[in-house]
Amino acid sequence: GIERMIFRAPAYKRADIGLSYLLAKPKEQRLWFKNMWLAADCLNLFGINNVNYYYWVTDVNNNQYAVPNFLTGRRFNVRFTIEM
Repeated sequence: GIERMIFRAPAYKRADIGLSYLLAKPKEQRLWFKNMWLAADCLNLFGINNVNYYYWVTDVNNNQYAVPNFLTGRRFNVRFTIEM
């Protein structure tokens, strides 16, 4: 029979969370902005090592190995936004 080599990558798992807080909403229309926000995000909350793709490397005996290229780990973002 024909030998089939099947390679499966692990499932992609990720959770993100973000919070926003309205710092200021002026009551007077003559001020120069509508709203002022502060926001914070945590991307890849659990720090899971997700694989983007694999480099396939062949050795001198013609054996192939999959070398993973991982996506970024946990990241934190903070934003300050002024709506005009």
